[in-house]
Amino acid sequence: MSLIARSRAKTCTFRTGQSSDDVWFVTKDHAYYGDYLTRGQALAAARLGAAAMEAQGASAQVLEVPGDVPSASLTPRARP
Repeated sequence: MSLIARSRAKTCTFRTGQSSDDVWFVTKDHAYYGDYLTRGQALAAARLGAAAMEAQGASAQVLEVPGDVPSASLTPRARP
């Protein structure tokens, strides 16, 4: 009997932060992901990116810099 090797699920890390010129940015695994005008837009983009990765079977986390603080929720908020 032979066992089928399973690859480990990929883990993606999205980071949000603010540059020195007040532009909010998002990176995915330290690669550029996008620039945004507000913190809310950057967090929403990072959370949606993380949700997309999770839908593909990967694990994902959203961190805020400085300090790599975990984002409060990966679920994007619905607008009232």
